[in-house]
Amino acid sequence: QRVDSEIKEYRDADTGARVMQLTGDGSDNVHLYFTSESFLGGSERLVFGSNRSGQFQFYLLEIRERKLVQLTDAEGVSPQQACLSPAGRLFYFTGPALHALEVETLDDRELYRVPNGWKAHLATCTAKGDYVAFAYRENLAVSTETGRIYSTMQETYYQHPACVIMRIQTSNGQAVAPWGERMWISHVLIHPQQPDLILFCHEGGSQVSQRMWIVNAAQARARKAQPLYPQKPGEFCVHEYFTRGGEVGFQYELEREGRREYYNAFIRTDGTWIRQYLLPGPRPGHIQS
Repeated sequence: QRVDSEIKEYRDADTGARVMQLTGDGSDNVHLYFTSESFLGGSERLVFGSNRSGQFQFYLLEIRERKLVQLTDAEGVSPQQACLSPAGRLFYFTGPALHALEVETLDDRELYRVPNGWKAHLATCTAKGDYVAFAYRENLAVSTETGRIYSTMQETYYQHPACVIMRIQTSNGQAVAPWGERMWISHVLIHPQQPDLILFCHEGGSQVSQRMWIVNAAQARARKAQPLYPQKPGEFCVHEYFTRGGEVGFQYELEREGRREYYNAFIRTDGTWIRQYLLPGPRPGHIQS
């Protein structure tokens, strides 16, 4: 459908920057989770979730042509439980089922199904879309849900739910479990070019003493996850993601002499440091680059 009326351009009054509003039909329109790319082939084609049809589905927006194409027609679509490969594949969950959708042809097939009693979280894929990874977690009842974001975080952390990281080969659906433990695992991120390298975090907010971990699926015997950026007392890490070049971007807070400093930082998967940026004030959330 044409969406000429939704796309508007203007200049930001404070900075002079050119701003383009892409959606505006009164529905909820949600970009993919920050750990995933949302654009295909540059910056003119965007995949996002929208409930404009009455329930959330995925859409492809051709920005220059002002054209919107509905990609999915399924029950239980969550707009931030998906990932997009630059090669043109969208991977998303409907309940326990992981789907692979070819954006150009709309060919949609089920790749994998999470076992009963477990819940999948946040798919991630390589740049070619030949591998997908995610974690599934045992379903446990909680008592601190208020409807506010993160209200159950501490309770879930102290439950130490069993979690398993899965890697799926998209050509044949072959499933491998390269890691698992009784810790709340989140933000599973597969390296864009090296599918044996999987980054993940221990979730739980300020209760977590070591946030980022990396596991190598090619390690055949006695495989161990290794800490990435070993944290010191007074440090707090969040919002890790892979750059297109396979480096890790993340944010951290540092307590120094009674005050807090906030940084954006970049590190390699072998733990060597690249650079950091001291922010002039509190850090913005969920960066991407």
